[in-house]
Amino acid sequence: MISAKTIKKTALVPTVLISHGGGIVCSHLAETLLLKNCRVVVLSNFAAHQDARLHALLKSPKFALFDCDISQSIPDQIQSVDYIFHLASYESFVNQDGALDLEALLSNSVGTKNLLDLAKASKAKFALVRPLISLKKEDNIKELASDGPAKYSWAIAKEYRERWGLDVRVVDIGYVYGPGMDLACHKEFNDLVQSVISGETVRVYGDGSRKEFFIYVTDAVAGLVKALFSTTDSQVLYTLVREKPQTLLEAAFILKSLADGTTELGFTDSQVNFTDPAVEAISYPLAWQPRVELREGLIKTLRSLGYKPNVKSFKAAVLIDQKESVGAKSLLSVKPEDEVAVSSAVSAEPKVTPVVLLACHVERKLRGVVGSVRKRVSKRGIKLTALGALGIVFALAVALGVPLIQSYSHARSALRDLEAYQKSVLKLDSSESQKLSEDAYNHIVKLQKALARTKPAFVVVGKEATYLAMADFVESTKNFTSALYSLSLGLGPFAQLWGDAQGGDGDFGTSARMFKEAKARLDFANAYALKVDAQALPAGIRDDFANYKSFLSVVTQTSDSLTQTALDIPGIMGMEKPKTYLLLFQNNNELRPTGGFVGSYAAIKVEDGKITGVKIDDIYNPDGQLSLTKANEAHPAPAPVKELLGEDVLYLRNANWDPSFPASSETIQNLFKLSGESSFDGVIAVDLYFVRDLINITGPIYLAAYDEEIRADNMYERAQYHSGFNFKEGVSSKKAFMTVLGGKMLESLFALPKEKMPLLAATLYRALNQKHLLVNLPGTYLSKYLIDRGWAGELLDTNKDYLYVVNANLGGTKSNYFVKNSMNYAVTSKTADGLLRGELELVYENTQKDASWP
Repeated sequence: MISAKTIKKTALVPTVLISHGGGIVCSHLAETLLLKNCRVVVLSNFAAHQDARLHALLKSPKFALFDCDISQSIPDQIQSVDYIFHLASYESFVNQDGALDLEALLSNSVGTKNLLDLAKASKAKFALVRPLISLKKEDNIKELASDGPAKYSWAIAKEYRERWGLDVRVVDIGYVYGPGMDLACHKEFNDLVQSVISGETVRVYGDGSRKEFFIYVTDAVAGLVKALFSTTDSQVLYTLVREKPQTLLEAAFILKSLADGTTELGFTDSQVNFTDPAVEAISYPLAWQPRVELREGLIKTLRSLGYKPNVKSFKAAVLIDQKESVGAKSLLSVKPEDEVAVSSAVSAEPKVTPVVLLACHVERKLRGVVGSVRKRVSKRGIKLTALGALGIVFALAVALGVPLIQSYSHARSALRDLEAYQKSVLKLDSSESQKLSEDAYNHIVKLQKALARTKPAFVVVGKEATYLAMADFVESTKNFTSALYSLSLGLGPFAQLWGDAQGGDGDFGTSARMFKEAKARLDFANAYALKVDAQALPAGIRDDFANYKSFLSVVTQTSDSLTQTALDIPGIMGMEKPKTYLLLFQNNNELRPTGGFVGSYAAIKVEDGKITGVKIDDIYNPDGQLSLTKANEAHPAPAPVKELLGEDVLYLRNANWDPSFPASSETIQNLFKLSGESSFDGVIAVDLYFVRDLINITGPIYLAAYDEEIRADNMYERAQYHSGFNFKEGVSSKKAFMTVLGGKMLESLFALPKEKMPLLAATLYRALNQKHLLVNLPGTYLSKYLIDRGWAGELLDTNKDYLYVVNANLGGTKSNYFVKNSMNYAVTSKTADGLLRGELELVYENTQKDASWP
């Protein structure tokens, strides 16, 4: 303890003051400064903070500890210092879990001013230490302002710097951990560490995606010292963090791997959301870099707490941010080749990627292992009688063979369940898929236990790496099947919604939660898959493992989309407020830029998940209103329309002139408003190809009003007849035909049996790919998903050559039905200047033989 009655700075040794003692940063900083031969003065409010590490330093003659409240005053004994570390912003916010109490507010406001006054009087360097951690997202304005004291501290410190030239430096540090961390403050990360020490379940809140800049305490202290003591560095703002934040899920996974027993991971639902710690640019002090990785730091932390970690475990991969770049696919879709007809595309059995085929090779591995034992016994020169050697081999065969045969049986059972699972998901059969995924999980758990009993034999023959690779593969599939079970639970409301044309009351909030749980399990599955040493696997299953990783990546990506879609569905289906959608019928026999001439449209009203009304009308009716009111005069017609059709203004029938469907949708909605129609919440467009493919699924549709059966093979001809040959502008025959056909199709679609769901999924997938189905739902995640997949009908921005041929038929005939299009494009250099030129040849072949009908 410093014996002087007053503390003044001296030229002999630096005098350093640390405010707001009692946390992990203060105690380690004080220890480090004492080792550097500094005099250290710590101010701490004993009523709020007690730190045994600080009290242990009282034995040093260069250390002083004062019990004081800096918001009241600085002790009179402290007259001048060389350096001040102000930790109130960090310690109060981090160690109190972001709670704002009166002491924290006063320490960061009045206390900061008192310390700045001391720095000004002492001409001392001043370091304001702030937390760079995640913040809660809350509606409560008090929670939103939880980082307010740190902002205020910086504001007043900046004023002192600018007005009086005080050497003020701001140091933002991440989440500091290490020996001496307070496990009783109930921060989520601290609770994870406490769970391992206590042998309890390592519990993750929410999906574990909350991120922090974890920094080991020795790295943090070294950075603080360099930031304030530097004499050549003119920086004002420093950041003591790693390059990228890490998730709490990753920390939990590392802690689980360091546990010395069979510690389990669990997930607890949490409604609290956090913002990621924000840093504009990382600015390190000179000659400083974070040196201790998270795993190494946790090992040191656990040892300091009297716990012996399992240091032979692997180094965890990044769970949230590291994802393989794989083309997005949907778990609920089958991707047929574009050239194949729908019937043939989905009549074949769905292809299932292998998940647990590794045990199919166990019998062959059994023979190899026993052979290896014989060779090793011989090489080591152990002399055994023939009978003795045979006895050892037989014993190993029994000890190893039985578990391996059990492993094979469980693996085959799991594989059968997973093959059936995919079929049940495609049928939207939530109950069956739940049972199958649960059965698959149980089989893999049994497989895992059987495989574990073979480890000693693998070790004896020097094949431990093979065993570890297989064990990690199985652990990955166990988490994968657990994720599939959660996905099945989440699909329930979707199946309920489809099962009745009048919708359902599914709980999509529960769906979103289930999909988040699935995502967490998939993250673990990916982590174990990344851990697998593929070269150590038996040669016969390496390809299976590669296929599994690809499939796992696809399902992981799908789970992200499903979560957001589940949150979107209530709004889209009118469960929050009624919605109205515009459905455009595009006749591709009369081509227009977005797919065809819009002769009819439907206004579909949706409320509480139910279709409450469908109005199908002729496009010439709202156009008639525009013609009467002249409300569209501010919308000039495109030049070709003006020239060939003699129309100076734009009408709805020509409003899909922009090949970008989102742009045309906006134009169409504006014109509908001008015609007196209500606004729409989204626009969907279908053409005759899509209608034909739907009829191919539903089967022939009989229209009693026309005494006609509409089939896939005559749908074009009948549509041509009612919209062309037998059509007169504005008459009701076409409107009635489309109304009856559309209504009957909706009935047939919602009455589809589960067995035909894969057919519908394939049709929707192909229609979206080929732009026979276009969807524009502004302001929804689903719209972003469609854009990301290239399904929204928008034009792509590109900095390369881009050829996009747009055809438009303004002749008023449906001649495209008989026109076969082709094009030839070549880049050539035919001139002496060597310039490259593109040559485009468009070929239109009229296949109609004569003018008779049909």
